[in-house]
Amino acid sequence: MIPFLILLALFTVLAISGRVTRFSNIFFPQGIISLIIIAFAFGWISKANQTLTNPLHWRNSENRITAFEGVVVSDVLDKTSTKRYSVRITTITSKDSSSHKNGQLHLYLKKEKNGEVLKYGDVIRVYATPSQIAPPTNPEEFNYSAYVARQQIHGQCFVSPDRVEVIGHSPDLMILDQGFKIRKRLKSQIERYLPETETRAIAMALLIGVKDFLSDDLKTAYASAGAMHVLAVSGLHVGILYMILLGFLKPIEKRKGGNVIIAVIAILVIWSYTFVTGMSPSVLRAATMFSVFATSKAINRESNIYNSLGIAAFILMMFNPNLIFEVGFQLSFLAVTGIVYLQPKIYHLLYVKNKYLEKVWMITAVSIAAQISTLPLTIYYFHQFPTYFFLSNLVVIPGAMIIMIGGIGMLGLGSVIDILGIWLGWLLHWIIWFMNWMVQLVEQIPGSLITWLYFDELQMLLVYGILILILLGIFHRSAFYLNASLLCLGFFFVWGYLEKDRQLGKEELIIYDIAGTVAIDAIAGSSAELYVGEEKKVNFELLRFQIDPFRRASGLDSFEENLMELEQLEITGGGLKYATLLNTKILVLDSFLTNLEIKQPVETDILLLNNQPVKNVDWLLTNFEFDQLIIGSDNSYYYTKWLQEELASRDIEAHSLLKDGSWRRLIKNKD
Repeated sequence: MIPFLILLALFTVLAISGRVTRFSNIFFPQGIISLIIIAFAFGWISKANQTLTNPLHWRNSENRITAFEGVVVSDVLDKTSTKRYSVRITTITSKDSSSHKNGQLHLYLKKEKNGEVLKYGDVIRVYATPSQIAPPTNPEEFNYSAYVARQQIHGQCFVSPDRVEVIGHSPDLMILDQGFKIRKRLKSQIERYLPETETRAIAMALLIGVKDFLSDDLKTAYASAGAMHVLAVSGLHVGILYMILLGFLKPIEKRKGGNVIIAVIAILVIWSYTFVTGMSPSVLRAATMFSVFATSKAINRESNIYNSLGIAAFILMMFNPNLIFEVGFQLSFLAVTGIVYLQPKIYHLLYVKNKYLEKVWMITAVSIAAQISTLPLTIYYFHQFPTYFFLSNLVVIPGAMIIMIGGIGMLGLGSVIDILGIWLGWLLHWIIWFMNWMVQLVEQIPGSLITWLYFDELQMLLVYGILILILLGIFHRSAFYLNASLLCLGFFFVWGYLEKDRQLGKEELIIYDIAGTVAIDAIAGSSAELYVGEEKKVNFELLRFQIDPFRRASGLDSFEENLMELEQLEITGGGLKYATLLNTKILVLDSFLTNLEIKQPVETDILLLNNQPVKNVDWLLTNFEFDQLIIGSDNSYYYTKWLQEELASRDIEAHSLLKDGSWRRLIKNKD
């Protein structure tokens, strides 16, 4: 509170002195302090919005929840085997009592042929116990629990439809309720006019923001070609809609009050589209910005794009300060800022006479500007870079415009004359098919996607500093900025060298928490070998998802599919496997083993138990001598709890992969 009051007092003094003395340089610190004050304010708002600290939050209930009531506050997210909804809890039931609570969770409804389909605003009673969302259990794994916590989602519940009862309908926002109803009708129209799976999925993503039906192959193709942004409704789509509106409304522009009428209609249509598409952060940002543009034009005031961006961010964060943590929000604002500042400068680097080539160069300049402004953040979050983004954008940007115009025509005319919708749907199908084909063609070009890239937070900031200083040096022809960029570049390489040198001096063992298999990494400097129980039982997709993030962050290579297998211990004839890694012996007990006759105790450094192999703890301690006991992922929760309690009564600690996450031992570290 005191720092905030000091800053506020300093701001007031500077504002008064600036007005009295009119010193132009007084406004630079005044502006900086204003930004700091705003940051403080949003920090407090964000802290106040942390609902988990509220004693009335459902997570703070002392008794076990057996049922709860709540309101569905999202549209359905159609997943492979479930339908997901966000639910705002109003009441919980524990034992024989009920109490009013708040907070949100994700409700996963199992797909069944005649299962319940919930709608936004439905008031429901669920006869089930919600659970916390588990944090990541392997190093550098994506932290889904933290990701949804920023959206104020602090739990989940998996149920079958027969455990859910709809008891009313009371939407939080009537306008959003109507938006989702319109989206449902538009979805049915798209399904009718575009029966082919892939083209229908693209149309739904582009027109109404439904990405549930995009196949993994199609998403991979668009991501590899650098065109994924076109599948997420954003400023591009709102901008196209705004241009279509201006084209239709141009005849009334010269009439008295025409600009005001255009602004009112444009704002109403844009915000209606925003509600229909689900109010994603990027659409909210675009809708707010274009509303500012339309209003400025209506009152004959020239709008500053940077001020408009600032106003959009300010308004959105007033309602939800946690939006600043949304990847889409960050990328959206950075992309627009980059396009506004860089595109004109890049565009004027070349003079193109031919009007068609000039359009090509204009789109290319937009693509380059957007990529430059988002590059460090893209690598930080997604660890890849599409090298031919400029080629794919030559197709998808005009393609998105044609598809949106054609799609609006198909949905509008089709609702009046069905045959027109069918004809336009046929035409739209081939336009989308061609766009998909071109994107997949770009994806197949050798080297279309550079993967296995990694920036930590400091490296990301340093790269942004390097890019900004280089651009300032070029555009202002200043050696000072270029020299400063070289200094940042030096810091970047020094930091990278120190991180690599630290890794080279390290030897480490990691036993990962991966269901269905034993996975042990033996890391020595810049090399690593992954050992598994049986390669034929390995789910390689799951293994890559849970192991690759750590290897990438540590500067290691991805594992190959010809993995190392643990050896069979000869004295047993089955059930025991072992490996000696980095001078450490690891023994794995798998399945029920109390019938084995072991003549003398088996010695090992690490003993790993899998698939509930031991029912008698005394037998285990009699036949095995170990330094570290690890209870694997393939043991049930209740078995793990029983075993840990039995061992604790004998003063033996055991690490549970299921409860405690992966186990790591640093064998050697460079001083």
